[in-house]
Amino acid sequence: MIYYLKTANKEELYAALVSSGAAHEIENEEGEKVYCLVEGAEFDEIGSILAPLKRFVRDDNQEVVFETRQELFAEASQEVLWSQDDELPTGVSIGSVKIPFKPEEYKEVITDKPKTETVYEKVDGKDVAAVRPLKMLSLGDIKTPKKEQVLEEILIQEAVDEVLWEEGEELPEDTEVGDVKVVGQEAVYETKVVQAAVPAEYYTEQEVAESGDAYHANIRGIAGDQGVKLPAINPPNSPARIWWY
Repeated sequence: MIYYLKTANKEELYAALVSSGAAHEIENEEGEKVYCLVEGAEFDEIGSILAPLKRFVRDDNQEVVFETRQELFAEASQEVLWSQDDELPTGVSIGSVKIPFKPEEYKEVITDKPKTETVYEKVDGKDVAAVRPLKMLSLGDIKTPKKEQVLEEILIQEAVDEVLWEEGEELPEDTEVGDVKVVGQEAVYETKVVQAAVPAEYYTEQEVAESGDAYHANIRGIAGDQGVKLPAINPPNSPARIWWY
């Protein structure tokens, strides 16, 4: 398994490798600090990675626009024809369409992923994609997670059991034993919003820019219990170079 590492600087990178057990710190003959990786480990120290600068796509009100996706709303239904076993309505013949084909129906759903776009700058009079080192924060990182709406059912009226008139009771006029004396009623509840839904808050372009350049590396060939202790990120869509490829 390849671990894609991201730290604030080279010192933090090697401190993390030592802390995880993936490397050991020793001194060479000149008294300089050097690092030895565990046997079998393959390591590529990359440093800064240049990438196109991104910003959020915003609407006319300067609100962040989120990506959408198509979600299946209704399954397709097959065409059904009238057969000889059916009781045919007047004017309908065998083989006529009884139920027409209905294609799948989709609805557009707004996702939690903000839309981003490349930032361009003028170079010699031409629009060129701005390239900057990747930061410790990435555009789209969540600053405050979203909160789902929390509902609570509040009892408004307790349930009432049905009661019948019984023998030995003084029956009202036109009432017989077994007639309903008290009408039963189900409990009545009211749904109350305890906590309103709160959308996730994302780091702004300025906060990302101010988070400092990231220092990158790749490593593989280490034990899983060492890898989980490393400051690894999810595999990037376009990984930086990996020397053993």
